[in-house]
Amino acid sequence: MKVAVFDAQSGISGDMTLGAFLDAGLPLSHLCNELDKLAVKGFKLRVREVLRKSFRAKKLDVLISKAHRSEHVHWSDIKKLITKSGLNVKAKKNTLNIFTRLAKAEATVHAVSVSRIHFHEVGAIDSIVDIVGCGIALAYFGIEKIFVSHLCVGKGSVRTLHGVLPIPAPATALLLKKFRFERVAVRHELVTPTGAAILNAFGCTPEEIPPVDVDRIGIGAGDADFKERPNILRVTIGTAVSGMGKRERILALQTNMDDMLPLAYEPLSRKLFRSGALDVFVEPVYMKKQRPAYLLTVLCKMDEKQELERIILENTPTLGVRTTELSRVVLERRVVKVRTRLGPMRVKLGFLPSGKVLTASPEYADVLRIAERESMPFKRVYEMAKKSAGVLT
Repeated sequence: MKVAVFDAQSGISGDMTLGAFLDAGLPLSHLCNELDKLAVKGFKLRVREVLRKSFRAKKLDVLISKAHRSEHVHWSDIKKLITKSGLNVKAKKNTLNIFTRLAKAEATVHAVSVSRIHFHEVGAIDSIVDIVGCGIALAYFGIEKIFVSHLCVGKGSVRTLHGVLPIPAPATALLLKKFRFERVAVRHELVTPTGAAILNAFGCTPEEIPPVDVDRIGIGAGDADFKERPNILRVTIGTAVSGMGKRERILALQTNMDDMLPLAYEPLSRKLFRSGALDVFVEPVYMKKQRPAYLLTVLCKMDEKQELERIILENTPTLGVRTTELSRVVLERRVVKVRTRLGPMRVKLGFLPSGKVLTASPEYADVLRIAERESMPFKRVYEMAKKSAGVLT
């Protein structure tokens, strides 16, 4: 799978992204030919080498004639423009994906339907060219995912047609909801709505970055030249190397209790598992004044947090729940039914992205049922199921 890794320590915008892709080898002639397929007139592209804090980078400028400058463009008009264009299918899909994310975010913060949204700051021709250009670049390189290794936003405020807004602006903040970013001491809007929409459409978090065989590296420049840091975006393009499994973020919900009835832990666990808990376990601990107690830990996906916290608070005497974010690597999983001389049994397989099976776990209930029926040792039936699944003990 082709991927791109963004080092956005000075933020991200549409022109920085496109400049980095051009620096990485996107032919300017290809970009211009594809953009000509849009029914948009009155602009031309200028690409130049610049220095940002003594670092070389490529700067893309979209030069617009006075007669074609516009402040307001309706989402339905942009959608129609892209849909009816002669862009190839992949470039068109990429572009619509980015614009749709942006439209939904703007609709949410302004409390209107997506069908009624119209763009201000991202409605001008230069922003349309930036987003469509990025869609073209992603298609050209065959990039399916973007990983963000470091993302910084500025601080202070930005002046918009809606007044002075905090950085990041409301729509930008909404688009960056799943990303971890750092506020740095630069009084400038480092992450624009366009840049945030690109990340929202294709971006993955740092914890998920796989090993990458690097093909190309490009560096794009922003407009400003800051004193604090080079205003550049580095894009590394390559092929993701299959690792040991998929990396994902999960949460650990924990609480210490010295006053819960031990009999209540089992029904609590059942409720938690039914509501999406990945695992539930209890450990003996000593609390203040050396009181013997239990540490309850519940592992869960990010979106299950609120419901599981509610269950813990309603079904235990605890006064609070701690939350810790974790990163884990998991194998792909599939449950198969294997045939044995004693009958069929279910087995859970764990395998690599390449398809190689690493583990096989026979279903406990199936093994127990057959072991009791045949008056055989549980271990012998368990090993028989693993062998039938193709994984020897």
